Amino acid sequence: MTISVLLADDHEIVSQGIASVLDGIPDITVVGSVCDGRSALAEAHRLNPTVILMDIHMAGMNGIEATWRIVQELPDTKVIALSMYADSCYVDRMMDAGASGYLLKSCSMKELVDAIRAVAGGETYVGRDLAQSSR
Repeated sequence: MTISVLLADDHEIVSQGIASVLDGIPDITVVGSVCDGRSALAEAHRLNPTVILMDIHMAGMNGIEATWRIVQELPDTKVIALSMYADSCYVDRMMDAGASGYLLKSCSMKELVDAIRAVAGGETYVGRDLAQSSR
C-alpha cells in the first residue's frame, strides 16, 4: 500500500527538502504541498491524502484549526504536526485538535518516515525528543 502525503508548511524550502527525501521512499508518495491552513483543508478534500504533515504557525488558518477541520471532515486522513515548538501547550493543542502525531522539525528523516508509517497504520506517534523531555 502506498501512503500518500500532503505537506503543509509556510517555508517552501522545508517542504521541498521533505518532498525530495520522501520521493526516495518506495511506499510513500508526496501528492501535494501547500503553504497555509486553508489550502491544506482544500487540498485535503481534493487529494484525500493518507497523511498530512502540518506546520502549526501559518498565515490565515493556522495548523491547529486546519487539523481540527480536516479530522472532522475527513476522518480517514491522519495529521502529523511537524513543528519547531516543543512546548507542551502546542503539543496538547494539536493532539486535542485530532492530530495523530507530533514531531519536531529537528527530527531525523528516519523518524519522520517511521512516524508517517505508524500514523498511516492507525497508531499515534509522538517524537522521541518530546517523549524523552516529558519524562
